[in-house]
Amino acid sequence: MVSSVNKAVVGRTFGLLLLLVAAMVVSADSWAGGDVDDPRLHPGEVRILKLDNSDLKEIISDTLFMKHWFGTDVSVAYFRFMEGKGTDKGSMPAMHQHGEEWAIQLKGTSQVIEEDGTVHEIAQGDVFIISPRILHTGTFGDEENVILGVITPPREDYPAEGVKSYYPGVGEDKE
Repeated sequence: MVSSVNKAVVGRTFGLLLLLVAAMVVSADSWAGGDVDDPRLHPGEVRILKLDNSDLKEIISDTLFMKHWFGTDVSVAYFRFMEGKGTDKGSMPAMHQHGEEWAIQLKGTSQVIEEDGTVHEIAQGDVFIISPRILHTGTFGDEENVILGVITPPREDYPAEGVKSYYPGVGEDKE
């Protein structure tokens, strides 16, 4: 038997996933005449994305695995932090900023931490939105943690799909 809390989370998640798919549908007519040759983009397509642990790339050894996709006006990232690893100092992204982010906490808990130290607690099933150009970092709980994030405009720091994703502070010096 599914509890009313679980039904609410499932219902909210389904509705948000429908919004995500709708945001990623780009009509061929709206693309016509565009002068963009970015191979990361998939104009004029309806894309079905697998929100599962297949095809994940290891970003931080035994800690963080990711995959990402592109639409014409959005980038989408699927993050999976392994159990017991999300609060390790090495798993925190460097303070960073980007376009507007909309994300859903599919599993586990997180914190979004703003540059001024403001901490926002995120629980499983919560949706959070980060305004453009807000400097932030985060922690990702001690349990397995899964987040789906959508950013617009698309993140220019993400490489082509199927390649190891960029993660702020990995492979560069953190302050």
